[in-house]
Amino acid sequence: MRNVKQLQKNVGAFDSMDKSQPENTLFGLGDGKGLHFDEYMEKVLKESGSKLASEYETDIAKKDALGSTTAERQNMYNPMYYLCEAYPGYRTSKVAKYWRIHAGIFQGDTAISTEMAYALALENYGNDVESVDFTEVWGLYHTEAERKGTSTGNFIEWVRECLK
Repeated sequence: MRNVKQLQKNVGAFDSMDKSQPENTLFGLGDGKGLHFDEYMEKVLKESGSKLASEYETDIAKKDALGSTTAERQNMYNPMYYLCEAYPGYRTSKVAKYWRIHAGIFQGDTAISTEMAYALALENYGNDVESVDFTEVWGLYHTEAERKGTSTGNFIEWVRECLK
């Protein structure tokens, strides 16, 4: 098992039952307290007769100070919502011309294919995207994945190259 990516999260990975995951706060109301946001989990809990179903339902119905629903906040956070024609948000936002996606293959927070999907969507987006620097690095985790040098130094050099 040492050469296989180890999972870091249980069932309900991003929307944990006790609202303890960072995503619970991310999709919350901006007050630092977490909310449930997973409509699929709400459905499963409701069908199973769980007491937690009503807590999910209540949280999911809440709107933030700008009147955005949890589904809207999730869409705003999801790059694929704007990059992939399968979503209603496709081409509703101005997309950056230059992208740098470096990640370690040993990350445990998301599927290995997540960054690849972003890169492919960007490469297929059209003339609005000029460059996609995509690299996955063996043996490293979620962030600061570089084959050589430092993540900060490499990022600064990449920005300089983009500005030429």
